[in-house]
Amino acid sequence: MTPSILTEVGPLALRSITRTIRQPPLVVAGIVFPLLLYGFNVGGLSVATKLPGFPTKSYATFALGLPLAYCGIYAVTVAGTQLGEDIRTGFLKRLSLTRLRSAALILGQLAGVLSFAVLQAVIYLGVGFAAGAHVAAGAGGAFVIVGLCGLYAVALGAVGQVAALRTGSGEAVQGLFPLLMASLFMSSVNLPRNLIHAGWFRDIATYNPVSYLVEAPRSLLVDGWNGEALALGFGVALAILAAALLLTATTLRGGAVRAVGGGGAPRRTRRQPASHGDEGDQPARAAPQRAPRPGATVTTHGAADFWTVTLGLARRQLARIIKSPALLLPALLFPLFLFAAFAGGLSAINKAPNFDYYDYTAFQFVYVLFQASGAAGVQTGLAIAQDFESGFARRLMLSSRGRLPLILGYALAALVRAALINVILLVIALATGMSVDASAGQLVGLFGLSLLFNLAASLLASGTALRVRSLQAGPVIQVPMIVALFLVPVYAPRKLLVGWVHAVANVNPVTRLLEAGRGFMAGHEVSVALAYGLGVGLVVLFGVWSLSGMRSAEAAGGAAAGRG
Repeated sequence: MTPSILTEVGPLALRSITRTIRQPPLVVAGIVFPLLLYGFNVGGLSVATKLPGFPTKSYATFALGLPLAYCGIYAVTVAGTQLGEDIRTGFLKRLSLTRLRSAALILGQLAGVLSFAVLQAVIYLGVGFAAGAHVAAGAGGAFVIVGLCGLYAVALGAVGQVAALRTGSGEAVQGLFPLLMASLFMSSVNLPRNLIHAGWFRDIATYNPVSYLVEAPRSLLVDGWNGEALALGFGVALAILAAALLLTATTLRGGAVRAVGGGGAPRRTRRQPASHGDEGDQPARAAPQRAPRPGATVTTHGAADFWTVTLGLARRQLARIIKSPALLLPALLFPLFLFAAFAGGLSAINKAPNFDYYDYTAFQFVYVLFQASGAAGVQTGLAIAQDFESGFARRLMLSSRGRLPLILGYALAALVRAALINVILLVIALATGMSVDASAGQLVGLFGLSLLFNLAASLLASGTALRVRSLQAGPVIQVPMIVALFLVPVYAPRKLLVGWVHAVANVNPVTRLLEAGRGFMAGHEVSVALAYGLGVGLVVLFGVWSLSGMRSAEAAGGAAAGRG
């Protein structure tokens, strides 16, 4: 590397590190969420240590591979979203007009995720030690683990850059997060490959490169110095890095960055009125409001405006999803991968003592149904954040009379999306042989709970997005719902959970919805009135949260206008 490249990399690297550290929500989400997953797995899957052939008596040690591999998973969204923001603002386009080398741009942009991954690894190891984990390879193994996490972040962060360059959208990169999490669960993250009973899932885990990213640091924790596992982990990470860097450099040299960077909304001067021909805006644009003439009747027009904005905004959102594969595919693939991962990869759990549900595939199907509905709701928040960044949401707020139709329009689109995904999941589950003991009416009750949960998730994500108004804070929009859905009986019934996870699951209202749904599936209705009551309560609570978020967005818009 020549001094000139180092000179170019330095300022970009410092900028990347600084912009990462200056986003507390991003930092907190990247540290707290994987630790919650780690704690939940330790509490929910400790029963796996009783399986014959399990490599250690400490599931706290075994499970530490999950947060360590997460360093790379999280880097995809961080690096990709930051680059997507640079594309949207035109910063990358301006850089492309200089003599800056592609290598300097790539390396500089990855400095932030590298430094953050090192911090993540140190914290994860510290928490793991406090939970009773150990490093069989000793102090030297701990340093190698930190190095592996840094390599994972750089390699997968480069993948995020490729996604940003190819799509030109931070929202599309954020939409990859559920798919990346599904790839993590489709690996050997929860059980060793030799203990996975389903042969087809064992084959998937074997060919899934994420398995080797998990097994390399885990081998240092459980086995000691395992040359094969380390070679595979380093080799897979370096191969991903080489492929991603090649694609990024090819894209930059090919001029795609200029095309993407120039594809945003044109700059407007103060004298130039906003164009009314922005793509996707027309269906939800309300006519400018005028003062009514004396004696005119306006009540009918008010109702018409309400439904025009609500339905028009819903149609716009659904059209965007259908026209953009980057937004549609993750929403379809994530629940399918998660269903396969849990139903196939953890089927051995049904042999644990006191597991009494009639079918493990059906047990996991209900959970994945709620997970898919929650994810569809989270996408609502990301869409709102994207619309604020593009300016569409602010224009819509100025042209609409009320707050409620704006929120309902996004929520209605999420409801349709969740219903479609739920039906697809049911068809695939039945086609693959899932046993269903529910009647038709009980299935309707199950889907009703799922869609009620989707509405609550949409309102929660909407309220958060209306406060942050930026895709840079995408993890803040995503993580609360994901955490709520993991602090429930995911892998086993509630009575088999241990420790703090059992205590939290007892008070988590989502647990009651999930258990009622599993009761519907098994043909035994369990606390249905309580579950529906809690669901309605969540909708009301998060509806208030969303409406107050709209007031916050209006106040922020007024303050910005005052400064202008």
